[in-house]
Amino acid sequence: MRRHNAETQTNSSGELRDISRYCTLNLCNLFDPKCTVEFRAFAATLDPLQAIGCVITALGLCHRAASCGTSPIYDATPPDWHQADTYVRRLQSALWFGAHRYGWPSGAWDDYGLKVIGRQLTAAKNFRAGMERQL
Repeated sequence: MRRHNAETQTNSSGELRDISRYCTLNLCNLFDPKCTVEFRAFAATLDPLQAIGCVITALGLCHRAASCGTSPIYDATPPDWHQADTYVRRLQSALWFGAHRYGWPSGAWDDYGLKVIGRQLTAAKNFRAGMERQL
């Protein structure tokens, strides 16, 4: 497939189609018979702890969204990569350090909770360090 711009791309038969489904959060099938949401934000990994963290984060976002009833106003301001670990801490606080542990199956927090948090914070710091090296 050849990409034309942010909204369309050409498939093998030359037809243009919407590529909004190739975003970090794909909601294209939410109101179709599939009723699915896809997360495309997580990198491939062979690290089981990182994979658990990705799944728990996705489950937590869905669980929290389903229990909220309302959503905050969306802020489309791009995040500052200098603050990567701050954003990870905010997300973790919103999902796991209140009255609920959104997305965590029973008993899993005790076994993996602090390990996942540590791994996610380390990944955020490594991301920031990598971006700084590129400057």
